[in-house]
Amino acid sequence: MPAADNGQNETPSITGPRDYVTPKELDPYGITQTIADYADAARNAIAAGFDGVEIHGANGYLIHQFLAPNTKNVAAEASPCFPATAPMSPA
Repeated sequence: MPAADNGQNETPSITGPRDYVTPKELDPYGITQTIADYADAARNAIAAGFDGVEIHGANGYLIHQFLAPNTKNVAAEASPCFPATAPMSPA
């Protein structure tokens, strides 16, 4: 049983209880697509007039899962555009 499940099969939402979604491991294509999605979102924010974009990357969020040694996996290592040791730019 996933730790987040706690014996329940539903999670609250604004439209009422919803079934949990079982997470799936990203394959190399999925990793590449997710990176492109992040880049598109950042471009859209800049085009909308935002000064910058900040990605929350701690405590299990997606970007953290690629950088944390305890979540490193074969799919992350297989991505040609996001190696597990990729440096993060502060700019």
